[in-house]
Amino acid sequence: MAIWLAIWLFQNDDILVDERFRVEFVVLDVLATTKRGELISDLSIEDFIVTENRQKVDITYFEILDLRVPEVDQTDEVLKVAADPQDVPQIILVLDLDSVEHFHLLDAFDQTRKFLAELGEQHVLLCLYSLQNGNITDGFVSDTNVALLDFDQYVDRTYARMFDDRGEPFSEMKGEYQSQSLGSRTPSGMLSGAKNMSDIADAFQQCHLFGGGAAACIQDTLNQILEEQELRALRVINQIESLMYKFQETDGLKMIYFVSPGFSVRAPQAPQQLARAHLNKIRGDRSGADPMSRFYGGYKLEDEYQRVVHGFVRNRVIFHTVDMFNGKMTNRIDQTGFGSVNLGSSVSGIEFQFQMDMDSGLEKLADDSGGSFHQVRMIPELIANSIKNNRLFYVLGYTSPSTEPGRFRDIRIKCKRKGVKLAHRKGYLGAS
Repeated sequence: MAIWLAIWLFQNDDILVDERFRVEFVVLDVLATTKRGELISDLSIEDFIVTENRQKVDITYFEILDLRVPEVDQTDEVLKVAADPQDVPQIILVLDLDSVEHFHLLDAFDQTRKFLAELGEQHVLLCLYSLQNGNITDGFVSDTNVALLDFDQYVDRTYARMFDDRGEPFSEMKGEYQSQSLGSRTPSGMLSGAKNMSDIADAFQQCHLFGGGAAACIQDTLNQILEEQELRALRVINQIESLMYKFQETDGLKMIYFVSPGFSVRAPQAPQQLARAHLNKIRGDRSGADPMSRFYGGYKLEDEYQRVVHGFVRNRVIFHTVDMFNGKMTNRIDQTGFGSVNLGSSVSGIEFQFQMDMDSGLEKLADDSGGSFHQVRMIPELIANSIKNNRLFYVLGYTSPSTEPGRFRDIRIKCKRKGVKLAHRKGYLGAS
C-alpha cells in the first residue's frame, strides 16, 4: 500500500512537524476456496468485483501468489524450493501466555513442541515469538530442528524465571510438571494477568460478608475487574504494536498464528451480568432499574485497536488466532458455587459468555485481517492444516478513492463464479 506524506515546517526556534498520510494504492491478498475449503487456483482478474465504501473500483493489479510445495523433480528426486522468501510462506507463531494458569502453560509448551516436531516437510520460513518476552528464534528459520532447539531453550528460561532454581533443565522436569500439579514445589512468581470467571465469582461472593455494604462492595469490585480487563487488553494491543514494528521491514505476505487466552476490546459482559445478578439478589428486585449506578466508565480501546491492527494490514499481515485455554475453565458458575447465595437460573451461561468476551478480541483480529479464529484444545494439527490450506492467494490492487481523513474504508470483494468463498481483510483507515 503506497503512502503519500506531506510535512510542514513552521518558523521560530521550535520545529513543528505535521504529518498527514494518505493511502494511494491498496493491495489485497485474497484466499479463494470452495465451501469444503479446497483451494481454487484458476480465477482471473475478470472474476473479481471490488467495492470500497460501496463504490466499485477498477482493479489495476493482479497476481497469483502460489506458495504451494513444489512438485518432486523425477530426475534427481529433490524438492525444488525457491530461495526467494516470496515463494515460501512466512509464518510467525506468537505465544501470548501471561494470563494462563501453570498447567495451561505446560499444555501450550507441549503442544507447540509437537507442532514443531510434526511440521516436517511443510517448507516454510518460521519465526517463533513470545508476546511478552520477544524473540524465540533468531528471525525466520527454515530448519525445524533449529526452531525446536530455540524453543526448548526458551522454555528452560521461562521455568528458570517461574520456579525456584533446582539446576534442572525443563526437559528433565517435564514428567513431574506434566501431572498438572505443582505438589510441594512453590513457584517463585506465577504469570499474572486477567482473572478467570471463577476468580471473579469468588470476589463477588466475598462481598456478601459485608452485610449492608455488600452492594457497594460488588459495584467497586466490578469496577476493579473491568479496569483489570481493560489493562490486560491494552497491554496485548501495545505488545501487538511492538510486534508490528519488529516485522515492518519484512516484505511480502506474512501469516501470524496467535495463540492466546484472549482479550476484549469492549467491556466484557459476563462480569457485569454476574454483578447485576448479585445486586438484584441483595435488593430483592429483579425487574426495577439497573442497580449498577457506579458503572465503570473506562474501556475506550477501539480507536487504539483500530490504529494498531490497520498498521498490520498495511504491512500484508494475516492473523489466524487460536484460543486453546478458555474451553478448559473449571465450571464453578452454578448454584452450588455460591453457598447460601443462590442466584438460580440468572447466572446460567455466564461462564460461556465470559469465554465469548475473551474470544471477541481474537475473533475481531482474525476477521479484520482476513484470517480465521479457532477455539480448540489441540493446536498441532490445526496450525499445520491451516498452513497447508493458506498457500495460494490472489493479489488485487487498485487506486484508492479515499479523501476523508481518518475514516475507515470498508472493502468488499465478490466473485462472479458461484460456490467460491473469499477471505480478505475488511478495510483500512483512510488519510490520517
